[in-house]
Amino acid sequence: MLKGIDVSSHQSTINLTKVPGDFVIIKATQGTTYVNSAMVRQYESAKTAGKLIGLYHYAGGGDPIAEANFFLKTIKNYIGTAILVLDWEGAQNAKFGSSSEQSYITGWMNKVYTTTNVTPFFYTYKSVLSRFKYIANKYPLWLAYYSSNSIQNGYRVTPPGYGSSSPWSSPTIYQYSSNGRLANYTGSLDLNIAYIDKSQWIKFQTQHKIEIEVKDMNNGTYQIKASNGTTYTLIDVKYGIKGEEVKFLEQLLQAKGFYKGSIDGIAGHQLMAAIANYQASKNLAVCDENTWKSLLQ
Repeated sequence: MLKGIDVSSHQSTINLTKVPGDFVIIKATQGTTYVNSAMVRQYESAKTAGKLIGLYHYAGGGDPIAEANFFLKTIKNYIGTAILVLDWEGAQNAKFGSSSEQSYITGWMNKVYTTTNVTPFFYTYKSVLSRFKYIANKYPLWLAYYSSNSIQNGYRVTPPGYGSSSPWSSPTIYQYSSNGRLANYTGSLDLNIAYIDKSQWIKFQTQHKIEIEVKDMNNGTYQIKASNGTTYTLIDVKYGIKGEEVKFLEQLLQAKGFYKGSIDGIAGHQLMAAIANYQASKNLAVCDENTWKSLLQ
């Protein structure tokens, strides 16, 4: 297990070479305009200290692709050296708890994943976990839950329990205090524990080429299994078809920049045009296994 903190501009004066911990997760961006002015200094300080690093985007609830692109542009020099995180909270987030919450989250996560080949983490708090079944266990969870708001001096050897983390089997990182005190810093800090070792952390931040294998095909439907363990049941999408496979295709094409419509799971004119434009760009024919394989890489 690893112990660490997360920081933003609120901790702009922190010297990460002096503060104890194995890792630090740094706020990079919010929405499409805000950049943490201390990010570069915090990153370099953490790197000098030999700490493991994470970078997170605080969701503003705007256009998910625009926000993902803003995040990726800001951290482009650090991709492959840090875990990547979407911070999903209610404050200053226009889509939190709304009917379009899912389209933002899946759009942002898919865009970051397909652009970088790094699997992003998802951060949120325990009280709302049940809303996110559609991404549970597909993306690693960074869970926030505080059993007490009292001052916590130093890291806890055994953090307080968080109870169930359903629909995830368990969190990968657990933020157990927002009122921590550590040596060589006078303010409050978020304290975290990661249930992984250094080599596993590095694996999460590493860019991976996704290998795709067609496992089965029968009457126009088939399964594709990616090397990350995810199995997709896919179809040849025709106009008017509805369903989760269509929604998934919309998200993939949105992440590639070809689809600008709503994520509604209905194969309408706009989606069919996006498929045709994508296929033309890749010299593909119908929406068959080759199109899906291309989109998943």
